[in-house]
Amino acid sequence: MVRTRVGGLDGCRGGWVLATVPAQGQVTGPEVVEVTVVASVEDVVQALDAGDLAAVAVDIPIGLLIHQLTWDGIAITPFWQARGF
Repeated sequence: MVRTRVGGLDGCRGGWVLATVPAQGQVTGPEVVEVTVVASVEDVVQALDAGDLAAVAVDIPIGLLIHQLTWDGIAITPFWQARGF
């Protein structure tokens, strides 16, 4: 059984908070939500590439210019372009 999940990502003091739920079915309660702190965005990219995560939404402050934003030193514009978004 494939255990693919979808999640949300937000910056925190220890790196990034990643909250995930099953990609299919209903969220029936808090017990299906997994919350972890990951050291870098690369960990999340690897999970996406491996198929462990189907999708991740990233909290990015509105109002900042795209060329000013970076994720762990990775410019967002090239990152998104490389992913075909």
